[in-house]
Amino acid sequence: MKKQLSVIILHYNRPNQLAALLDLMPPAAEVIVADDGSSEPLPEMLPTVKLYAHVKEGVRAATCRNGGAALATTDYLIFLDDDVMPHPLLFQAHWLALNLYDVSLGLLTVENMQPYTDPRSKFYVDMERRPWRLCLTGNLGITRLAFETVGGFDPQYDGGHGWEDLDLGMRLFRAKMRFVLNPLAIAWHPGEHLAAREPERVNVNYRKFIKQWGDVI
Repeated sequence: MKKQLSVIILHYNRPNQLAALLDLMPPAAEVIVADDGSSEPLPEMLPTVKLYAHVKEGVRAATCRNGGAALATTDYLIFLDDDVMPHPLLFQAHWLALNLYDVSLGLLTVENMQPYTDPRSKFYVDMERRPWRLCLTGNLGITRLAFETVGGFDPQYDGGHGWEDLDLGMRLFRAKMRFVLNPLAIAWHPGEHLAAREPERVNVNYRKFIKQWGDVI
């Protein structure tokens, strides 16, 4: 079967979560693991997927995702984090949306696959007019053409945590790419949010974002 989309999974030291996620990949997906210098051994099934990896030099999420995207051979890219659990419809929902739009904004829920009662639902409604704010790489679909047109993720965000995805969203928005909020592309993110774990590293990248784009959030 010809692969119809490429799933790029950012990974760092979560081999059990990664193994569970790899088990959920559909046959039509080209699977790429972008490993950010893990010290933990990778899952045994990893030889069945493509791997981008580098020696650990701090957090380099932007570089890893760009490296994973460079290995992709399809026209549609889906970015996931290794600690999310995708709904069975997620992959088809992104694929269908990317036939019509440049960017498919998936939903991340903190309750198990309950988007309309989830505490984050109001966030998605409030931010729909600012689609760059919903460009969250825990669950994001984008055409290869759109991704390459804006140059992918900006490596200046390496070294901190987060905001490289919102920066990508802003550049896509300014390039007049077509966004769609995709309520059928749901992924469950049960873990603690990154900002609660390492706020200082998040603030490093937040300051970079504000310096480049101003207070548009």
